[in-house]
Amino acid sequence: MESNIEASVPTEEERTILTDLVISLKQVLRFDSELDYCSFLLWAAHTYMREILPSNVCLHLAFDGKKSSGKTTATKCVVILAYKGKMSGSVTAAALKRLVEEGCTLGIDEIDEHMLKDPNIGTILKVSNSWDAKGALCSQQGKGWKVEEANIGGPKVFNFRSGVDDALRSRCLVISMPCVRDPSLSINSLFLEENLTWLRGWLASSVGAHSHDWTKEKVREHMQTEAFLERVSKVDPELGRGYQHAAILLVVSNIMGWDLDERIKEIVESQESEDPFETEKDIIANWYLSERERQKESFLKNPGAVIRIPSGELLQTLNDELDNKHLKHVSKGRFGILKRELGFKEGVNAKKSSTQRGKMILTFDETILKNLGIGMENADCTIR
Repeated sequence: MESNIEASVPTEEERTILTDLVISLKQVLRFDSELDYCSFLLWAAHTYMREILPSNVCLHLAFDGKKSSGKTTATKCVVILAYKGKMSGSVTAAALKRLVEEGCTLGIDEIDEHMLKDPNIGTILKVSNSWDAKGALCSQQGKGWKVEEANIGGPKVFNFRSGVDDALRSRCLVISMPCVRDPSLSINSLFLEENLTWLRGWLASSVGAHSHDWTKEKVREHMQTEAFLERVSKVDPELGRGYQHAAILLVVSNIMGWDLDERIKEIVESQESEDPFETEKDIIANWYLSERERQKESFLKNPGAVIRIPSGELLQTLNDELDNKHLKHVSKGRFGILKRELGFKEGVNAKKSSTQRGKMILTFDETILKNLGIGMENADCTIR
């Protein structure tokens, strides 16, 4: 099957414009890679394409990172660029329903705080990643409450204080924000509207110009061609749901005239990671082996020695490495679960030390090493 609309090849002018867009974003935002800027722009562009994109899938966008990494600024920026973007400070089921009915692209700051106050918010976000999603919402009727089905669909952008919820992560594009100390970013972020006015105008007019000849039927026809299926198939086949995200992003890049196939493949594959607990265990195991090797010579004389580390220091080491991998941080609560999984038990190999201001000290004994998949045959180079 061949489409009667060909994916446009970007002109030199369009390549230059895409570069200029990234340069403009760098005045107010700092991401880890050019790939993240492409994610940002593709997501903003797709919010304008409700009338032509498949109705049963749209993408949420989430920003993750440490405190003061610019997550709120990034959320405000993409809300400025998105179709009918609206930053909402108060997120209730009723407010969400009203904004969705108005066709707004909703921006939410510190969504995990809202989810703690109202668990329904998290449920709504997990099922609203389609343009026409329906959900049951409670509204006050006099002195009582009424449950009614409402449209809750459409793309939404939000940020997390403590890491993106795993179930929600699979519905999102996730951009991890690095901590950057740059006074120019802080000053420029005071004037987001002024700094992004031209970019917002260009994006809206460009989507209109490029999508003029596309309809929902022609998009469907294009996405079912052998050539398009071949492009989507280049995404890792183990990703499953990632195929849908890749297809949406590829169509958006086609419509916009951006040649981003390889970058989209990277974007989608970067969203899918191994089981988080297994990744975290691997990081701790690698840290242990590195530490043991680092002090090997000093402790060869004491084969029975063990490695000990304050619990807080291990958590910081773990989160620093997760930063390097652009994965979400481990909260203190989740770290407690991880420690129990590894076999740390208070009073046995997790004891408070009176000599270190009451810090909880973790001891990597035989049980822990076994659970980390590290054999005791090399115990002659463990350290205290």
